[in-house]
Amino acid sequence: MTSTIKLNADNYPIKSVTVFKSNKAEVVRVFDLSLQPGQSKIQISHLPRAIDTDSARVSGLGDAQLFDVVCSIDRGIEEIDPLSTSEVVRKLKVKKDALVQDRDALDDISGTMVDYSRTLVGDKVSPDQAGKFFDTLLTRSQTLRTTRVELEEEILQLTRQIDVLSSTEETKQGKSDGEVTVVIVTKQATEIELKLTYLVQNATWSAAYELHATTDAGVPSPSVSLHYHARITQSTGEDWTDVALTLSTADMDLSTQSIPTLIPTKICPPKNPFNRFRPSTNGPSQPIAPKFPFPPPNAAQGSFGQSQPVAQPPSGAFGSAPSGRVWASPAFEPHLTSQQDEDLFCMATNPPSPRGRFGFAAPPQEPEPQPVPAPADDGWQAVCVDLTLSDEPAPIAEPTAVVHESPLALTYHVEGASRVPSDGVPHQLAVAVLPFSATLQHVAVPKARPVAYLHATVRNTSDYRLLAGPVHTFVDDAFAARTALPHDVALGDTFHCTLGADPATRIRYARTSRRADKPLDAAARAFSEQWASTAFASRTTITNSHPFALRELVLRDAVPVSEDGERVNVVLRRPAALADLEQDEELEVGAEVGEGAKEAGEGEGGRKEGLFEWVVDVGAGEEVTIETEWDVKAPVSLKW
Repeated sequence: MTSTIKLNADNYPIKSVTVFKSNKAEVVRVFDLSLQPGQSKIQISHLPRAIDTDSARVSGLGDAQLFDVVCSIDRGIEEIDPLSTSEVVRKLKVKKDALVQDRDALDDISGTMVDYSRTLVGDKVSPDQAGKFFDTLLTRSQTLRTTRVELEEEILQLTRQIDVLSSTEETKQGKSDGEVTVVIVTKQATEIELKLTYLVQNATWSAAYELHATTDAGVPSPSVSLHYHARITQSTGEDWTDVALTLSTADMDLSTQSIPTLIPTKICPPKNPFNRFRPSTNGPSQPIAPKFPFPPPNAAQGSFGQSQPVAQPPSGAFGSAPSGRVWASPAFEPHLTSQQDEDLFCMATNPPSPRGRFGFAAPPQEPEPQPVPAPADDGWQAVCVDLTLSDEPAPIAEPTAVVHESPLALTYHVEGASRVPSDGVPHQLAVAVLPFSATLQHVAVPKARPVAYLHATVRNTSDYRLLAGPVHTFVDDAFAARTALPHDVALGDTFHCTLGADPATRIRYARTSRRADKPLDAAARAFSEQWASTAFASRTTITNSHPFALRELVLRDAVPVSEDGERVNVVLRRPAALADLEQDEELEVGAEVGEGAKEAGEGEGGRKEGLFEWVVDVGAGEEVTIETEWDVKAPVSLKW
């Protein structure tokens, strides 16, 4: 005989939850059950609709034997649960309506008594009778008023309960029509702690940070603390109340993986639907000219059948030839008669040597493997890679490999019991407080904005891998700036944060220009183009109002670069030696502007984009001026 046990999941606690980065979470529920000997069918209802029906598993059965586990979504008529929030609200509303009706009845009785007292006539009622009537009326009125006050209080309390439950029901997202049926067989009466584990969707988390810095007598302290938070959002349909919460960086969407199948590569003769080759026993076969000749490979046809020169293939970024091969069929090359000039794959036997970006020869490359021709007596003159084994010739393509770089998943256990309702709103929980040492520096980009920012470079010396996420910075517990970690920060790596603008460091920036045309006489104008030179000058003034010196303040600037070196020339006048610097090289330019100037890093553009940095020291209460001058020479008729 099979006994059926029906359980409402809302009445049993959630033991633990693990939230993944892939919009999924693993939920563990515990059910304490007493089973009789024989087969028991346990129906667990009111599970979230977002449940993964293939993920339900049962454990903790002890000596009991598991026969079956079925997880489904019941989208039919939902069975009314007397303990559900909606049912409780309905019952409260019914009770409130009854109390309102009782209150209205008391009001009607009071009104009737007052109306009756007005009908009394003095010549028909004796004074004793009138006194007794009014005593009775007063007693009844007091009783009615007391009862009415009690009813009003009960109605008010019911209204408040209904409002609270209704607001909870409105904010809760997700439905609870999932169901798990478990069949267990026991030989004797026993008590078990059934553990149900399943995956749900619509749950995710992300990292968020607060970087707290302090100052000592106005001087920023190098000791900072990073508050590591987790923002959890879930709308699974079930509230996580007092659960042990774990955060994982694993991606459950990639949990099903297999070793890729290797596709065989075969060498075979080409399909020959057009009889492009005629086998010969006396020697190598010769390609047959097509019926409608094609233009030679080094010519292209114009719109009206006229031959036009073919543009040369573009060179690489440093002047080298492109690395890809050109694969062609001999049937489309009627002018190819000698393999000494080109091989079967249309590769030039003597390609030009690639050259570097600045005219230097590129380092020699390893010789690429050449195709091995088939024996002369087999009658075939082509080598192909056939992956489709079809009757039609297929284009040859090199296989591509997709690389998934997946480091080991990290897990973060949130201390204490956590509560995350199913409302779709981000809830921020504390993960850890990490103390760090930071390198502080002032950085300014006056050309974009004349403001000096306090910049912190922090090395991750903790045991945590810092995930990408927003960062709010605070200085002396006051909000300073909002920034972000654009990518993950591994152990030992550094990250950068802006601690806001420094109002005590003032920066003024000005740029001037002056144009001068070079006049030419009449004879020269007939044979030469008139040129104009425009002189530019930028002036940046840094004022340090702090009572302490600013060491190695970084001031980023840029001079224009010409994309047309033949017609537009840019000449750097001051500092002149900056034009001779290589990438990341530094130059001492004098004490009046501090330590010196250097090209910006490669990741920031650097020499190719005309970017450079000044690194200056500004004493307490002092002012430093930095000037940059350059000329732009171009034809007068050229607009730039």
